[in-house]
Amino acid sequence: MAGPKLNAEQKTALRKELREKMDARTPTAQIVESLAAKYGVVGETIRYYLKHPADGTNGKSRAAKNGKPRRRGRRSTKRKTAVARDVLRRAIHELSEGDLRRAIKAKGILVEYERARGQERDLARQHRAARTRANGLKRQVKRLMRS
Repeated sequence: MAGPKLNAEQKTALRKELREKMDARTPTAQIVESLAAKYGVVGETIRYYLKHPADGTNGKSRAAKNGKPRRRGRRSTKRKTAVARDVLRRAIHELSEGDLRRAIKAKGILVEYERARGQERDLARQHRAARTRANGLKRQVKRLMRS
């Protein structure tokens, strides 16, 4: 059920008090508790106004306002690709010609190895299927021989 609504003057006064208390570095929990009691609203309402200020500051986190370093977000895929390309470019320049030849040859061998492993898995699967069929036929023969 919805609680009491704040009118425009109350919202303005609330935002002003929030700004003052934030500038005074009052703990957030204390701000929420005191203003919720004063304006007769739930703490969630006060937290909303903390996160969505009307002064256009884009709701920056308190850590950013306090000058603490913000947590870094994840790197984008484009950035990761660029970093990997730079690392690879540096590694290639640092390799000797012989090392590069051996690496290319090893890559070719690895491709062949992966192909052979795939064939081996397919053959193993076929072998299991053939063994299962053979065991089923063997059971049928035994059953027929008993009767």
